[in-house]
Amino acid sequence: EEGSILDETDQVAVSISRRGLPAGRDTTTITVESDGGNAEVFVEIQVAERALLIVSPSQINLEQEGISAEIQLSNSGNTAISWAANTEVDWLSTSEDSGLLELGQTVTLTVNVARDGLAPGMHEARATIEYGTRQHEVLVSLEVRGPNRAPIADAGFDLTVPAGEAAQLDGSGSSSAYSYPITA
Repeated sequence: EEGSILDETDQVAVSISRRGLPAGRDTTTITVESDGGNAEVFVEIQVAERALLIVSPSQINLEQEGISAEIQLSNSGNTAISWAANTEVDWLSTSEDSGLLELGQTVTLTVNVARDGLAPGMHEARATIEYGTRQHEVLVSLEVRGPNRAPIADAGFDLTVPAGEAAQLDGSGSSSAYSYPITA
């Protein structure tokens, strides 16, 4: 910047943004020029390591048919990140157990589900991505349908209706063997 000094001295404020700088020591020189002479100021900053792992998505619903989905791991920090993936149940796994993400790197993991042997109903489990002392959890949910069974029909109270007259039936008491919606 340019300016003029009315007195013999003036202060200059300098601000430094560490954003985007790699971890470690960085140096530069600031040159101040004036009619009275030039001066160089040596500046040294220390940028701390900052591991920042972005995991997306945080929830996956495989519904009734899905067997796999993708998770993106992205390094948005200023240092390489060692990560490890763990699952809490046998029927859930990831395509990779661990890895190293360099600065700005993204990796895609596949979350796989083994539906065979799971009981009919809703299931949920977590895939945990750990790095350093931090972790991200991805909730995986799915529904397993059992063998097709006939619904339980309940048309309401017994009615006696003379021939030729209409009868009003109430099927709201009907249900599915697996609590699936029943439609007419």
